[in-house]
Amino acid sequence: MRDRSVAIACFAALLLATAVLSTAPAASTADHSSRRGDLVTQEIRVVSQNIAGGSHGHGVSASLDHLDMQIGVTDPQVVLVVEICINQVAEFRRRHPTWDTAFTVLRDDPRTGCAGRDARGAPVVLPSGDLRLRQGEMIASPGDLERVSRTRLTPDAKDPLRDFHLTCADVVLAGGPAANALRACVTHLRSGHPDRERFPEETERRDEIRRDQVVEIARVTGPLIDYGVHVVVGGDFNAVPWDRALDHMYRLRAKSGRPNGPGDFAESDQTDGAWFNTPGGPERSVFECPVSARECRTGEPTIGSDTKKRYDYIFFSRARTFGLHGKAGGKGDPASDHSLVRGRLPCGWQADLSCQPCTLGRGKTHETSECVVRGSSALDGGVLDRRSARNLRWR
Repeated sequence: MRDRSVAIACFAALLLATAVLSTAPAASTADHSSRRGDLVTQEIRVVSQNIAGGSHGHGVSASLDHLDMQIGVTDPQVVLVVEICINQVAEFRRRHPTWDTAFTVLRDDPRTGCAGRDARGAPVVLPSGDLRLRQGEMIASPGDLERVSRTRLTPDAKDPLRDFHLTCADVVLAGGPAANALRACVTHLRSGHPDRERFPEETERRDEIRRDQVVEIARVTGPLIDYGVHVVVGGDFNAVPWDRALDHMYRLRAKSGRPNGPGDFAESDQTDGAWFNTPGGPERSVFECPVSARECRTGEPTIGSDTKKRYDYIFFSRARTFGLHGKAGGKGDPASDHSLVRGRLPCGWQADLSCQPCTLGRGKTHETSECVVRGSSALDGGVLDRRSARNLRWR
């Protein structure tokens, strides 16, 4: 494993985030990379879902079937899963024996539902702490996962049986220009109160916990992004896009829609104009974007039947957003209550990876034997040509 300080100092990339949520696979070469002139492109593909493996799936392996189908369609390098039971993690590993996985337990009490049901259909009752009750979040990749970290986020004192973490890992991209091109993270934040109108104080308490958790995510990922490491964060955030709890994720401000917010991320569906005036849910009257807007903190709903909301996200650090599009990708059977989200990142790198000093900011440089990769992004999965490269911001 390479020294992280070298990897951070030497990879400076600016990526365009696009989310592709149709069922058609992307057209590309066998290794999803290509070369034109002095540039190399490679697609980075991400799949994320709350599979509700315990509450809806009761621990059965079939909860993975829809996720596996989408993996077959998109051939992702990164899969992010929340509410996955420990036996479902074992089943995922059985189905993907060559993949690397990182699993973090978030709870192990009977409420997980992971112990399954008995012959009469009743939930199997086990004492808290039983291994079969374990449920949490998982990162998976066909490539190696290196330097896995688990950061504990702000807890809920009223719910001590539930933990909240940000689980991250370096994803080694096969055929890519650098082993540590991507830092992938998954999380599942505090849910809100189901009856916001009747219990405003409890609602605000939970909302404050969620805001603190997002600030913690920004604290962990911010220094990496500042040094040029590209970070993707996905999972169930339990908040609508314009909720101020997500302010420290979005570069877009919720009210103005301008890219001058405190966050470092673009979300995969923030340029989909179909949702600018139809955000859905009880917040419809307080937040809408004009049809003329180019970007908006909205997106296709991923949860709900009567009142639909977007709670599930794929965030890309400091990504350019022109050409961005997204669509929710179904729930599966046995159905989760959350739709799957897919994202595709067409990334371009200079083919000449000759070693150079790396700029660390404020005029400082770091001499290293590692190769400096200066990166930018292509449009809609196409090859990054010289004309489009001139319009991209290089770091």
